[in-house]
Amino acid sequence: GLMFFHAFSGCDSTASFFRHNKGQIMESWASFPEQEKLSACYQQLSWQPTMTTIATCLPLIEKFVCYFYGSRSISKLSQLRLEKLLTMTTDDLRELPPTSSSLRLHVLRACYQAGWVWGNTFSQNDCPELTDMGWIVSDGSISVKWTDGSDVSCNLLSELLKCCKCRTASCSACSCKKTGKICLLRCGCKGQCNVVH
Repeated sequence: GLMFFHAFSGCDSTASFFRHNKGQIMESWASFPEQEKLSACYQQLSWQPTMTTIATCLPLIEKFVCYFYGSRSISKLSQLRLEKLLTMTTDDLRELPPTSSSLRLHVLRACYQAGWVWGNTFSQNDCPELTDMGWIVSDGSISVKWTDGSDVSCNLLSELLKCCKCRTASCSACSCKKTGKICLLRCGCKGQCNVVH
């Protein structure tokens, strides 16, 4: 399973997780409550995995990603992303965990690298099409397909992250309230404009 782990946690041909290095992800793997199941998935994904195998392993991998992003109770990335978005103290959207669709595409690329490039070294079977494995092929060049289009755009998230400059919890001119948003922890009021007094 180390081949998939290496590609999944970031290598020359796959992206890494922002501010989560290989050592940290390895430590999370070692302490993950379902470590044995995850190790079995990693093993299966290291040797010419089928789309069925990948689909079967994805829910556990999503749960693991939630785990190494700090959640011990949330197993869905959409729920964890919302929780983290509401408590962010920075504008850097890279701090958020990936979306489920971008994780699926990342896993496909890691499977291609681990299971079909490295894992196919001796058997030399035909590899799946790059376009089926999280890549875009256009005009003779290959690029990463980051999302399938079902994710909330970064522009919308950036707009949601704009915060008020209120300094008290009883501000009557709160820009968040005026636009129908709730105050976040990163707002001047530290989210207190939402508290009913």
